[in-house]
Amino acid sequence: LSPPSHPPPGVSPQNNGADELPVDIAPPATSSGKKKLAVGVVSLLFLVLSCAVGFVLLARPFELVISPEPDTLSVSGLFPSVKISGRYLLLPAVYTVKAQKKGYQDFQTEVAVGQDGTSSLAVSLEKLPGLLSLQLTPTDGVEVYSGDTLLGTTPPTTIEISPGPHILSLSKPRYRPHEVEIVIEGRKIVQNLEVSLEPDWADITITSNPEGAGVTIDGRSSGMTPLTVPLLSGTHEIELNMESYSPRSGSVTVEAGVETEISFELTPLPGRLLLTSVPEGAAVNVGAEYKGTTPLSLILPSGSSQEITLSSPGYISISRSLLLSPGEERELQLTLQEEQGVVFLTVTPPEATVTINGTPHGSLQGTLTLPVRAQAFVFSAPGYKTISRTITPNPAFSQQLVIDLPAVTGDRHQRQAGDAEQQQ
Repeated sequence: LSPPSHPPPGVSPQNNGADELPVDIAPPATSSGKKKLAVGVVSLLFLVLSCAVGFVLLARPFELVISPEPDTLSVSGLFPSVKISGRYLLLPAVYTVKAQKKGYQDFQTEVAVGQDGTSSLAVSLEKLPGLLSLQLTPTDGVEVYSGDTLLGTTPPTTIEISPGPHILSLSKPRYRPHEVEIVIEGRKIVQNLEVSLEPDWADITITSNPEGAGVTIDGRSSGMTPLTVPLLSGTHEIELNMESYSPRSGSVTVEAGVETEISFELTPLPGRLLLTSVPEGAAVNVGAEYKGTTPLSLILPSGSSQEITLSSPGYISISRSLLLSPGEERELQLTLQEEQGVVFLTVTPPEATVTINGTPHGSLQGTLTLPVRAQAFVFSAPGYKTISRTITPNPAFSQQLVIDLPAVTGDRHQRQAGDAEQQQ
């Protein structure tokens, strides 16, 4: 071998050839070395073949079906997995199966492969929720339900919702509920829903005559007439109150979107009259309507004249016209005058005394004016029989009462003798 023509790096040219580098020359391979190499290769091939045969004998077929087909799929565990013609050959062990696909939930599970382990696995990937873009009128305060589950309240206007068919209920106070059927695609796909809720109310105008009455609706004060208020559909109770007027009430049935006007005619508060008479027990009529007998408490309309008439048998009827203010209370006493009739009285003997209704009146003759009721007369005179008579005067015509007292028999002869002596 020739020495190198150039010095190796780090050797000064002045030492040219002075210090030569040693050169190792591999000895030619011997036959024993080749033999060892061949044995090693054969051993390695035998080991690989043994492992392959052992894997084939011990491995179990495992069928994995995932729908839809994932973008990525892995089967990992203590031993490697071998996929042949859509199936896996797996040694007995526990393996982790992972699958991913865009728009679907990531899937991961563990399976045990062995004598009694799982030999197949079928999986359906679950879609990710869909996105529902709500374009609603009104835009805020609308509650969105799927069944009994509240999905959200606007705003926001985009909500997540599980894939599949849904019956969505949209509701907001003072609006009519709305239902809509929709199929959610899922996989984060955005779908639009446009709905206009219908108002569940209408404007109601309340007026009164006179104006200025306080209005109560369903027990709550709402203002004064004339008044226009929005009311929900359905039946509502309305009450009007005004000083010096009787309360008025009524109901109104509201139909959504249909304006309605309701009017009330207010009646002044009635007056109260405490009516008495002399004598008591007189019949009372207000106009042509009989009300009872005195003493009597009357409720009378105010603001208009009321004709009150009292009557009683034997008395002259009396009438009064009254005008009461709203809410006024008044007392009134009326005295009735007795009706009278004329009786022409003739009594024989003239000196006879007359008693009427137990009251002595002495000798009476001629015209008597008496109350129109039963009059009890008693006529008496010495030497004559006493006579009683009852007569009821009548105001429509006069009556005549002639009384001739019969003399007692003995007294009559003595009186005749006395009269004869006086004549001589």
